[in-house]
Amino acid sequence: MDLSYIIDQDIEKLSKLEELGCDLDALLLIAKDSLSLCDELGLNSKQSAEFLVRLKRVYDQNQGIMPEPDLILYENSKNQASRLSVENKVTGNTIFFRLENPQKETFICDVCNEGGLIKTQAKTHVSEKHNTS
Repeated sequence: MDLSYIIDQDIEKLSKLEELGCDLDALLLIAKDSLSLCDELGLNSKQSAEFLVRLKRVYDQNQGIMPEPDLILYENSKNQASRLSVENKVTGNTIFFRLENPQKETFICDVCNEGGLIKTQAKTHVSEKHNTS
């Protein structure tokens, strides 16, 4: 395994790492303490990733950078969804939407009753109207 694996084959990021003088050994040295802590806490790979994401959020907030909410859209059916939910991975809150108009495929928010939302607008709606991260 090499740097291109770690940065998921992103040529721009690879160039930036090389420009900064980072190689695989340097990155492993930097990550050693964090990854060792994850091991000592008994975290599996997914839990370790979530731990590091939360740690990065706290770091960014301490630097005055407000991170974007980590929102995930779920639907009860890929063919004709009648319910949607948007989960905020940071706060753990979930906002639900129900089908308002099957012909237009619009949804209504269960929290604020705003309607006329298409599926692709659900995450934006939650971010703008219900985000408390």
